[in-house]
Order: sequence, then C-alpha cells, then structure tokens
Amino acid sequence: ENMKGTVAYLEDLSVDVTKVVNTLPAIFGCSIEKNLHPKVVFLTQEMGRSTSEIETLPAFLAYSLHSRIEPRYRYLQHVDHNTGCSLSYMLTPGDEKFARVVAGTSLEEYMTWRSKELGIALAS
Repeated sequence: ENMKGTVAYLEDLSVDVTKVVNTLPAIFGCSIEKNLHPKVVFLTQEMGRSTSEIETLPAFLAYSLHSRIEPRYRYLQHVDHNTGCSLSYMLTPGDEKFARVVAGTSLEEYMTWRSKELGIALAS
C-alpha cells in the first residue's frame, strides 16, 4: 500500500519515478506526510526550487530536513554565499567540506552558528 502511495506522490511531483526509486529504494519506507512532503515543501517554498531537482539528487529525500537540509540552506543564506548551488554541492559533502568549500567559512564558524541559531550541536 505504501508503495502505491509513494509512486503516486512522486508522479504528482512530475519527477521520474523510476530514476528516484532505482536510486533510492528506501523511499518506500518513508512516510509521505511526515518525511517526504515536508522536504518537498521546503525545497519548493523556502528554497524556491523545482521538484525536478529531486531527479538530480534523489538522496535529497533521504537527508534529514532538520539536521542537514535546512541548516545548510539557512547557513548559506546567513553568509550570503552559494544559495543557488546544486543540491548535490550543498548536501553531499561532510560538514567540514561544506563549511570550507561551499560556504567559504570554517567548520568552527558553521557549527557555532548552527548550535546558536538552530540549537543543533551534533554533526550530521
């Protein structure tokens, strides 16, 4: 039942269902309401991006919204740097590489901001 719902949800987003499912089969274990939909809303409404970007990085749907996607996007806004970069460039690197290469700052600055602004102290 969850498989049908997930496929229908992805079809409603107009993404390549086969590509997403083949790349991320674990998607069938994700709740649409609690997991997938909030990420899609953040992607489209907060980040101003298209759902087609999910096809370029299906793992977007596997990353934690609250400990990876949102903190990284908000930090890039905070430092006014690279907010339009690809999802892969933003989300794939570890925290140190993200801070240094993507955000142009240091891991210490990123972790301090993240802890202060979002109350997230642990590395993702």
